[in-house]
Amino acid sequence: MTGKHQKKERRRHDRMPVEIPVEIASLSFKISNHDGQCRVVNISCSGLYCQIDRFFPVFTTLDVTFLLEPTPKNKDQKNKITCRGIVVRTEPSRLTKDCKEYRVAIFVPDGIPLDTLSGVIIN
Repeated sequence: MTGKHQKKERRRHDRMPVEIPVEIASLSFKISNHDGQCRVVNISCSGLYCQIDRFFPVFTTLDVTFLLEPTPKNKDQKNKITCRGIVVRTEPSRLTKDCKEYRVAIFVPDGIPLDTLSGVIIN
């Protein structure tokens, strides 16, 4: 494609594919990829893209907790990093009967500390 047919990239930060344990929660529920309810597809320092087994309307506020492996100092506990995020896109965009997987983009206004997560990111 050339000229006006090229789509301009609007993202400010590169996305990276990941395999990372995560929990996503609001006031009324908590889901995690340990039980197959969600899977993080990719991440950037400003958000993440997930496949989730339930519908979230745009502007839903969620807590996203990254579950990290224990460090040598804290062998007996998992480290957690929790960020507050906002759903900015859901596909399909409406609650759909018999839909088993929604693709959800979550914007994290305060950012995700990728340097802390670097041990689990797959390039």
